[in-house]
Amino acid sequence: PLYLVYENHYKPMIKAQIALLTELAGRDGHIDERETELIMRIGTAHGLSREEIADLIQTPVAIEWDNLSLEDRFEMLHNVVALMKADNEIFDEEIRYCMDVATKLGFPLE
Repeated sequence: PLYLVYENHYKPMIKAQIALLTELAGRDGHIDERETELIMRIGTAHGLSREEIADLIQTPVAIEWDNLSLEDRFEMLHNVVALMKADNEIFDEEIRYCMDVATKLGFPLE
């Protein structure tokens, strides 16, 4: 059933994405309100409640890099870059983090 696909594959991927975004948002020392709102929009657009997202921001889940499809990996990287730009400030640490995520997701940096 479709519900099981969501619960067993898609929802864990979204939770991992929220964990990635939360880590990036905190790289500059604080999580900006615009960053939090973007994380909330991404999570709710994928079926998570605001409460689930708030819990994930407080206690992120581990990321299982090997279980991500190409589409999942691309979406994660896209959202990480979007979040980096959300507060209109881009720090070197955030750029390095995005590059690290891209490498872990299997995208070449050349």
